[in-house]
Amino acid sequence: GRMIAIGNWQTIYEPKRFDQPGPNPWVCRGLHGHLGYAVIFDKDGNCWINDSSIEHSSTFTRIDAITKKTSTIPSQEGFGLLYRKNGKLLSVGKEGLLEFDLVTAQTTVFQYKQPLKMIRLNDLRSQALYEDPAGLVWVFMFEGLVKASPIEGGYQFQHYSNDPADPGSLSNNVVYCVAADPLEPQRYLWVGTNGGGLNRLEIATGTFRHYKKAQGLPDDVVYGILPGKDGYIWLSTNKGLCRFHTRTESTQNFSVEDGLSDNEFNRV
Repeated sequence: GRMIAIGNWQTIYEPKRFDQPGPNPWVCRGLHGHLGYAVIFDKDGNCWINDSSIEHSSTFTRIDAITKKTSTIPSQEGFGLLYRKNGKLLSVGKEGLLEFDLVTAQTTVFQYKQPLKMIRLNDLRSQALYEDPAGLVWVFMFEGLVKASPIEGGYQFQHYSNDPADPGSLSNNVVYCVAADPLEPQRYLWVGTNGGGLNRLEIATGTFRHYKKAQGLPDDVVYGILPGKDGYIWLSTNKGLCRFHTRTESTQNFSVEDGLSDNEFNRV
């Protein structure tokens, strides 16, 4: 239940005590002298860091849950990190998904069915992978959105992108975040974009529905999505936070006028 701030890895926050940060026992420096880019925890509580950078090869850094002892494992170049329900680690490579087996320390590459273009480097997000409750893996490191459906021996890939002639396509090719629908997680996926507002994907049909400032959002840049209770999702934007109901499509926006410290919330 504790929180680590990406901008200040040396500190950790206890629940409801954000005014009193403490030292982060998980902090370590990667092989290249910078703090690890993507951080996740496995089912045993061990911390894994994808020490990726543009200039150097990637490494996985493992911090033991109990001893905090650090070990490094060379890996193929990949970005982001996801601990799947099957106990494997996934990262995003330029040619395919990289699956790392924690037992054998071997990496398997599952190639995309077509070359995909990575988004701008300044738009890269540490968590560019998401596994929904149905086990589908969503990748948003590239222009558009990629669905990776697990099949025997690998994954089946489907790429979604913006088509100006199709109003039911993705509204913007730069995707910042995704989250399963709080009421029907196997039916809908919510997608936050850079300038295209909020999208609702009907997974079975591949059809997107768009929500922007005209529909009540405070801004068309949606950095983060956090499912809440009773059908609500919380959105972080360039102009405050938004509480959006996924069925009534009502919005309630919050800004500095409501007591927020700032209007720009890059993640939730």
